Amino acid sequence: MVKKARGEKEAEARLRLQVKIIDLLSTVVVYGSKYGALALIFYWMTDALKAFAGQQTIADLAFKFLADIKMPQWLAYVFGVGGIGWAYAERKLRQRTVAHMASSKEEAEKRLDPGRTSSNLTARGTSRPEDKP
Repeated sequence: MVKKARGEKEAEARLRLQVKIIDLLSTVVVYGSKYGALALIFYWMTDALKAFAGQQTIADLAFKFLADIKMPQWLAYVFGVGGIGWAYAERKLRQRTVAHMASSKEEAEKRLDPGRTSSNLTARGTSRPEDKP
């Protein structure tokens, strides 16, 4: 085992300190830019809201509507709209997955039973347009 000289230990300690300082400064810059930008946005928003003060506008009606809604109603609207959005995205994902798997599934079915008839579903797994009422 090789022992380090005193000068090497001091140099290593200085290097570690410099790395820690650089890491701290980079953290300050990252968080400062994030939260500084957020503060700047809110500052600009207050200026925009001051311009609406005392005027009857569509924005004023929207603010009144939003201010009249209580928190449980907000949560209901958020979860309702979120649920609808999730269901729509899930449906599209399922249709894409079925379309992706349709050709290999059809090929495997033909190999297993060449006389098999089709269900006449589309590649996405939906009914044919002419079958819909």
